[in-house]
Amino acid sequence: MKIYFSTLHLNGGSESPKDVCADAKRRTQTEYPIDASTAKLFDRKNARYALSFSLERSHESESEAEIFALTHASQVAALSPATLEFAGDNGSVLFSNAALERIKTQCDGIMTVSKYEFAAPAPERSL
Repeated sequence: MKIYFSTLHLNGGSESPKDVCADAKRRTQTEYPIDASTAKLFDRKNARYALSFSLERSHESESEAEIFALTHASQVAALSPATLEFAGDNGSVLFSNAALERIKTQCDGIMTVSKYEFAAPAPERSL
């Protein structure tokens, strides 16, 4: 699976995403009328998706891994909001207007692990 945020290919090599999680939340409104035995619940039909995943990368040297860890977050954050695309053999899933909420990159020797968290509206699927 290839992952793009705007024009940036997040997993540029052959890295597979790990810990992929999609959490959908809908906005509802609750009213408690006076003297009513039950509350009234209104579904506003506006959904918000919280998406998270991590990517593990190998670098040529420890120095390259450290530079990546220090600069990658600002590179990705500068693109937000943008389209987040998950493209695979069976089509792709697009989250337009996705906003980066958090990115954390850890470096251990020549390896880096980046954990991404995005918020986006409902996805679009294309085949």
